[in-house]
Amino acid sequence: MKIVDEKGRIFGKINVIDFIIVLCLVFLIPMFYYSYRIIFIYKEPNTEQTKKLNKIIEIMGITYDIASGIVQKIDSGDKELDINGKVIGEIIEVGKLTRVKREIRMGSGNKSIEDKGLVLKLRLKCVIDDESYLLYKNKRLLYGLAFDFNTPEYSLKMFLFDNKGS
Repeated sequence: MKIVDEKGRIFGKINVIDFIIVLCLVFLIPMFYYSYRIIFIYKEPNTEQTKKLNKIIEIMGITYDIASGIVQKIDSGDKELDINGKVIGEIIEVGKLTRVKREIRMGSGNKSIEDKGLVLKLRLKCVIDDESYLLYKNKRLLYGLAFDFNTPEYSLKMFLFDNKGS
């Protein structure tokens, strides 16, 4: 028995063209249905809930190995803007360029080095994630992890700073 006979029917029962049309409809109808739901029935997230998750914090940050030309550009009131032009970070206070001892993790253990660092007081717009961590530009703010502070004139790689100098 042939799969397609001389009249163009599959197993002598259904036309090949009709079979392809039915097969396309089986796949296209759900695609159009879910596309419609995504485009026209999608609801905006609850803005009241997202407002609760936003938090403006003031922290002390430090940047290491900073060029003297950039140190002169840094001033209180410098702002970091997001892609929409809204302020997400601001320098409140600029400290002095000082020598700071810090530990660097290496494969064989920690190594203590003395480095020059600039301490800054920052006001950052953060979000609290599901695990109660502070996120700044979708990165967790933790001791030892760097975060970027970018203005139109300069970029700084910042670390959280405590009074002990770590």
